Amino acid sequence: MKHTSKNLWKLPVLVCLLGIAACEERADVVPVDADTKPVEVSLCFGFADDSKNEESQWLAVETRAAAFDVKRLRKPVTRGVPAVPDKLYNLEILQYDRDGNYKAGNSYGTVELGTHLDVTLNVMNDCQLLVVARGNKDAVKTLVGKNLEDTESTKGVKSMDIDASIINQIDPSTADAIDAMPYVLHLEHVNVVTGTDGKAVIQSPEGSYDTRLLLKRLAARLTVNWNYTVSGYELKQVLLQSVPLNYTLVPTADSNGTYPSILDQFHTVEIDMSKGNSYSCWIPANVRGESPAANSDLQRTKANAPKGSSFLNFVAVNTTDSKKKLDYRVYIGGKTSSDFSLNNNTEYSYAVSFSHTGIPTNDKRVIYIDPVPASENNDNPVPTANCFMVAPGGGFCFDPLAYQSDGTEKTNETLKGWCQQQGGGIVKVKLLWQTKEDGDIGEPVMGIVNSAEDHTNIVDIKRTDGTAVGQNPVTDKGQCRIYCRVAPGTTGGSGVIAAYDSSDNILWSWHVWVTDYHPDATGNVDVQEPLTKRKLKFRMATIRINGR
Repeated sequence: MKHTSKNLWKLPVLVCLLGIAACEERADVVPVDADTKPVEVSLCFGFADDSKNEESQWLAVETRAAAFDVKRLRKPVTRGVPAVPDKLYNLEILQYDRDGNYKAGNSYGTVELGTHLDVTLNVMNDCQLLVVARGNKDAVKTLVGKNLEDTESTKGVKSMDIDASIINQIDPSTADAIDAMPYVLHLEHVNVVTGTDGKAVIQSPEGSYDTRLLLKRLAARLTVNWNYTVSGYELKQVLLQSVPLNYTLVPTADSNGTYPSILDQFHTVEIDMSKGNSYSCWIPANVRGESPAANSDLQRTKANAPKGSSFLNFVAVNTTDSKKKLDYRVYIGGKTSSDFSLNNNTEYSYAVSFSHTGIPTNDKRVIYIDPVPASENNDNPVPTANCFMVAPGGGFCFDPLAYQSDGTEKTNETLKGWCQQQGGGIVKVKLLWQTKEDGDIGEPVMGIVNSAEDHTNIVDIKRTDGTAVGQNPVTDKGQCRIYCRVAPGTTGGSGVIAAYDSSDNILWSWHVWVTDYHPDATGNVDVQEPLTKRKLKFRMATIRINGR
């Protein structure tokens, strides 16, 4: 077995902010020989410029059908502070084989620009190099010794936790704040070889190379300004939807080149409108690719957008009837109408202008919400169960204090007992929680409630004697019906509705599965007493409800 040191090369690296082009004339490359004596190679690091459009571009077609216009901006930037770090903070250079196994690497701390470094690498064909400036606040922990993929005992680079809170706090207008931003360069296919002139080079598999190695900012930057001038409506809410929760140094793309996986964590950001009509933030890359169906900006709709695409929701409320709303959707990312990708090291700046008359029925990017109570036109009584199944757009009603056993309706004595204790019985019902269509992304499957306190468009309760449930709480079987109606047009998910007493205590809850699945109409599953079910939760009696 050869000595390990014979397979290593010391490579001093010239680090500079402005990359200098490599010499145009280079000696031919000698095939890799592990016994060749060490030689030196000179490289030059720099920072890649922010990617921007070369000119302003309209992302919305100005026609009468358009309810709003979205303009992608590229304004001249006047900076009082540096746009990139003044040094390479916590620089690390790492080498992996083709399969992502760690081979060599080192941490160099804070490196002044122009400093020469001795870098130890293995001579190797088709290997990977990862260069990371981790920032001056350790948003990224050290990578030395870690494989790209996870092992049984150690997280790999691809799944390492990155402190997004440090990145989110970076204010580009504050001097030196950008020094906390991580920058990364991942070279997936390189050869570490030596030339006939005795100098080592880092070469692409095709034989070309360039000593300018440009690190890219880990985050994308989003800026949006809006102006809402629609008569009869007031803008009440702005949401940034389907945003990846975590940053990734080395993303794992699927066969179509998209990442992150829609099974990863996404979240929604509620924008504070009290700070004015503009918003800026750092966001992780969300590369979703292109959709040919979105051949104009009027076609940048949910139906045409790739699943998991990030978008802005603008919600306006009718000034005379707060239950009526206009929900505008603005997909972000890309330079063309068909492109939905958010890339790192890229600035995305938008100006959104809303100006239309009446309900924009011809613009599919806008949803008009005019909810009706869940109890209205909902004559679909079903046997009471702990769990219900309903198709998208379906509705049902049930007696909360009843349950079925051997074909006989019985009183839920457990719930009845709780209703007769302090709190005085059921006085209201609400939506407790719900999922989106694909976990963290997509539409809420139960629907959008009227307000924080008014959920009657999704779940409502009515006494059978016509009296108000708030003044006459429900305490026994046969006194009321709970009505539920779920949103149409979703692909399915689940939610929970709950009954409350006058002290806001939850007395009972019911799980609602929104799905087109059709189970068998018969079965031989034992239905236990309600108290036993609540304690053990081994089984649930499930009722199928057809959408109506």
